[in-house]
Amino acid sequence: MADLVEEPQALWTTPIADREAAEAAFGRVYADPVVVDGAAMSVADLVQRVAARQPAFAGLTMQILDRVVAGDLGLLTQLGAVSLSPTAG
Repeated sequence: MADLVEEPQALWTTPIADREAAEAAFGRVYADPVVVDGAAMSVADLVQRVAARQPAFAGLTMQILDRVVAGDLGLLTQLGAVSLSPTAG
């Protein structure tokens, strides 16, 4: 199995082509439900969220800001990309 730091990076930065395969892959890494920005969501909802956002960005990257190991692995990450959406002028 890939490292528990590298695998989440690949999940967020690789375009999702197969929703079921993506849900299985995310399910191996994330608890269900997973807490994102303070809100609990299912792994299926997380995959939907990621898939909806990926086309809006170019050069999507993930930077690990902190790694905490306390029974379960916890990561604090920051995503970076260039928005492809038009901005209001």
